[in-house]
Amino acid sequence: MRRLRYLAQLPPAALWRGLKQRGGQVAQRLVNRLPAGPLADFAFRRALAAGLADVAALAQRLRHGPSPAFFIDDRHKTAMAQAFRALCPADVEPVLRAAERARRQTFDLLGSGPHTFDPAIDWHMDFKSGHRWNAQSDYRAVPPAPYPGGYDIIVPWELSRCQHFAWLGQAYWLTGAEAYAQAFCAQVEA
Repeated sequence: MRRLRYLAQLPPAALWRGLKQRGGQVAQRLVNRLPAGPLADFAFRRALAAGLADVAALAQRLRHGPSPAFFIDDRHKTAMAQAFRALCPADVEPVLRAAERARRQTFDLLGSGPHTFDPAIDWHMDFKSGHRWNAQSDYRAVPPAPYPGGYDIIVPWELSRCQHFAWLGQAYWLTGAEAYAQAFCAQVEA
């Protein structure tokens, strides 16, 4: 009842803004619950490949277009790896150790101590406590853990920032070992 009195006192423009904002939040939650299947993948590829015949043409454009599509052109991979080894020899081993931990899916986040996911990473679990969140939940609707809850959404959020992917890519370039590329693909598909 108090809420209704509060809303009745609002100027119409403020009430309208609030309704639009709340309606947008509800609509976004409903959209987020839709399964991300082939249609979403198709729409993503279509947006990337506007004006291209197929995915192969998109890959060709990304690799050999008018300018590199990414920060480093993979045609210079060998030279870049050699330069890194020559200019930063002390950094090679730490990168390879970090990449090996990432390949084995062993993570130490936020003072958790090492934790290994086997067989696949559970991107929705606080591995420190074992609490798991619903994958269909809207991230904005995740309530804070009750005190003392013993679990925290920040653990899966930190893991899903995928900072370890850079180590896998660096190790792949430095060693040419397919195991790093395979680990990256397996983790993305998990």
